[in-house]
Amino acid sequence: MNTILLCTDCSDNAKKAVDHCMYLHKNLNINYILLFTYTIEENTTSNLVAHTDALKLKVTQCLELELERIRQLPFFANGTITARSVFGKTENVVNRFIAKNKVDLVVIGSQGINYSDEQLFGTTTNKILRDIYCSKLIVPNQFDQSTTPNKIILAQADALDNLDWWTTVTALTNNFSTNLNLIILPNYKQNDISIPTKISQQLNSITDYSELSTYEIIQKIDRFLQVEKPNLLYLNIKDRRLVKQLLSKESPLFSVLSSTPFFIEPFFR
Repeated sequence: MNTILLCTDCSDNAKKAVDHCMYLHKNLNINYILLFTYTIEENTTSNLVAHTDALKLKVTQCLELELERIRQLPFFANGTITARSVFGKTENVVNRFIAKNKVDLVVIGSQGINYSDEQLFGTTTNKILRDIYCSKLIVPNQFDQSTTPNKIILAQADALDNLDWWTTVTALTNNFSTNLNLIILPNYKQNDISIPTKISQQLNSITDYSELSTYEIIQKIDRFLQVEKPNLLYLNIKDRRLVKQLLSKESPLFSVLSSTPFFIEPFFR
């Protein structure tokens, strides 16, 4: 992993997401890009140019303070970081950055300044989850930053012929003493999942739900996570319907997703 895009709105949750991402990758030489996107409110009645200039100045000042704070973090040592403020909708800007900068991971807090209690994730986070074709790390507002990531649950619903995702997991396990537990979900290609030796040797347990329907596994995953109490989830799921069910506020996983950071690979369908 070379380049990580950190989305921020200078909220407390955004700072928590930045800090935890850097903590997870603390021994790696990473190029970080701190991105603040902004738009003009639709009901703005003042001089548009003056309003835009004032907003840009405010964003710039926020980024300068955030850069100074990040550089003082004890686990920010090996990487480099630059900051950008860009006018436009976050999902559109992020997509351009991914294409131009070969971004490996997009990081965002689950609840920004416009968060509503009626949502599991904020509006921007939902758009990032749905519209950004890149690996993502979502850090919930309720996450306890003092928690050491010593247990990782891998929820795998894709054939294991493409192991790009395993590079990230390996980097995490090298940084921390972790227990890796694999949950095999219904495969969107309906193929048997063959687990490579280099992966199976590092697994503490394998729970196979591949023969169950999407509806049946939701409760089973919830019970499994409640027992295991993971510090980190890694979701490699290609079925958009399954992802939507897992990440909805009505999902039994709500309590886990409200307090547990999770990586999620791009999904289809």
